[in-house]
Amino acid sequence: MIKRFLILMLLSIVMLSAKCKKDDPNGLPTATQNGSNIFGAFVNGQIFVPGGPSFSTFEKLSAVYAPVFTYYQLNIRASNIESIGGSIIFNCDSLNLKTGDQFPLVAGGSKRGISARYVYSTADYTVVAPLTGTITFTKVDKLAKILSGTFSFDAVDSKGEKVSVTDGRFDLTYH
Repeated sequence: MIKRFLILMLLSIVMLSAKCKKDDPNGLPTATQNGSNIFGAFVNGQIFVPGGPSFSTFEKLSAVYAPVFTYYQLNIRASNIESIGGSIIFNCDSLNLKTGDQFPLVAGGSKRGISARYVYSTADYTVVAPLTGTITFTKVDKLAKILSGTFSFDAVDSKGEKVSVTDGRFDLTYH
């Protein structure tokens, strides 16, 4: 009886200590590169991760990287319909990604770079000069359909109010 108890206790300790670490100490999802479908950043210092009620039909996290002629179209969208709210969106209509690629974030993404937006309620914050940002693809696996990387940017809305998105990371499977 004691032997069974000790085995169960030991097994419990092993299972608890082997538990996957979900978040970095800063509260964001741990950066991975295996298609874990994670996304996180700080928006004006507050944690932003996709989320919302489970009954919501609103897609909280999506990634599309699809061929169009000789290039690929990219669309990444993460939405948080609870806590701080809003959506972080990346778009580009003409690129062919490789692991290690780094792009400037610009208004209206095209061959010049990838556009980045933070949309909150009726405000649409975009990266416009002199504000800047970058997105780095740390893994591009077209066979497994995985995009992983980091990002940060500053953006402004039509009223001149600024938003700062920092320490961003993503690890997504795409369609």
